[in-house]
Parts: sequence; structure tokens; C-alpha cells
Amino acid sequence: ENFLEKKTELYFRTDFPYLEEEDISSIIIPERSWERKNWKNQKQIYFKKKLILNADDFYEFLGYLLSEGYVYMGKRKKSIGITQNEGDVLEKMISCVKRLGLKYYIDKSGQKGKVIAIHSVQLAEFLKDFKKIGIPYEIKPKSKRQIKILIDAFYLGDGDNSGRKRIFSGVYQKLTDDIQEFVLKLGYSSNLCKIGNMFTVTMKKDKVHKFSTIKNPIGGWSDAWMDS
Repeated sequence: ENFLEKKTELYFRTDFPYLEEEDISSIIIPERSWERKNWKNQKQIYFKKKLILNADDFYEFLGYLLSEGYVYMGKRKKSIGITQNEGDVLEKMISCVKRLGLKYYIDKSGQKGKVIAIHSVQLAEFLKDFKKIGIPYEIKPKSKRQIKILIDAFYLGDGDNSGRKRIFSGVYQKLTDDIQEFVLKLGYSSNLCKIGNMFTVTMKKDKVHKFSTIKNPIGGWSDAWMDS
């Protein structure tokens, strides 16, 4: 019998313990060298030394980037952009970029708000696949305090805050898996739904969560599950 052919309701407790680890003090972005021809058509070696970033500021930055940002990987230009409308949230994002010591400028040419444009080849290389493959384990925040920094920034950037709920939708399952893992580790209720090719994480402030699988109104099935 197909599990999705009936409406199913389950209840989960979310206040389960997990082995919380200590704060991470810094994130190291590896050094990088590359070869490129200069304007005289001569080969030239470029080198960037490693970056050592404050972990709290990096997790805040990563939250903004994963929700509202992109990484551009062109042949001659590699950059990072975070889009946001003018206001308090944009100012918080700029303040975070400044604390990290990253060079940036504000691009006002777009139609969808302003873009914080950051030109850093090594940082772009480091972050380019995070949305698709998820956050690598070795740099994931391990303490609740640092997880909260990332999640708060993530939902501040693009989440839908509706009363006791926070909602985020995206096309990459690995990223939504990571977000749900963080939400559960913070002790909140969460479900992860798939409708078409979109994944949606719902974060609630309840300790016991009702979990349903139902036929969605626009056709097809919406399946939800809990990670433990």
C-alpha cells in the first residue's frame, strides 16, 4: 500500500538531547594560486594567502548568503553577491561584511534591491557549491549559540516569518536538509516538504509537532518527513 495514498498524522517530540560541541573560534579559507595571461598575453601567477575569519561573523554572513546570495564563477571574474532591499536588514548585512574585513561595493543597478558585491576569488571558490551540496561537516556550527547565529541570519535574509512559524523554500535538498537539522538542534519543531521540485522547511516554536502527509491542492503529492 502506498504510504502517500492516505492522510497520515504522526506526533514528534522535539526537545530531544544531542551531543552539543563547543564553539568554533575561526574559519580558515585556504590559500589559492592560479595562472592567467595579463594584458601583454604573458602568463602570470597570482597568489592569495589564506583568510582567517571570525566564526561568529562567518556564520552570520553564511546565513545571509545561503538565503539571499549567489556566487558567480566566470572565467575572469569570480564574485559573491547578496541582494536585499534598502533598510535595516541591508545595513546589518553590510556591517557583517565589514567585520569580516571583506572588500565590497554596493551595486544599485539591479531591479530587485541593492547588491552587496564582494570580489574575493578564494572565498568564492570556497563557497561556490554550498547551496547544492550543503555545508561541509568540518565547518558546520556545532554549538546551539552559533547555530542560532546562522539560522537567525538565514531567516532574516529570506525567510517568511508568520507568527510562530518561520518558512523557507529552495530547490536544493541538501541545503534544506541542513537548515532542518539546525532547526531541530535548536529544539524547535520542523517539517520538510517537497512540492514539485521545491523543498520547504517550516520551523515552529512547539515542543510537540503534528506531522501530516496529504495530497496538495495543486495536484501531485506533498511528502513531509522529520530528520532525527
